[in-house]
Amino acid sequence: GKPGCAILHSVPTQKDDQAMSRPGNYAVTISSLPLQIFVYCSGCYLPFFFVVEALMFVYKGTVLPYSTSTLAAEIILLVLYAGVEGCRLFIGAKGNLTQ
Repeated sequence: GKPGCAILHSVPTQKDDQAMSRPGNYAVTISSLPLQIFVYCSGCYLPFFFVVEALMFVYKGTVLPYSTSTLAAEIILLVLYAGVEGCRLFIGAKGNLTQ
């Protein structure tokens, strides 16, 4: 890979005690720096997206002729989306750093 695109960590493997005592018996863990940057930026973007979408639903509900049940369903979907996206970002960051 390109220099600066991966963070290398030397982590001892846990095969057996004799293997641990020999020098140089390490597994290499590689974390993707571009993926970590993307996850971080997505985490900063998510709250702004959620607020703008919520304000748009307020506008749609007050100004436009919009069914109440449809508006409620869309708001529920927005909240579910925010929850799933938050979990996705958390798992992506945690998985990238522990890969």
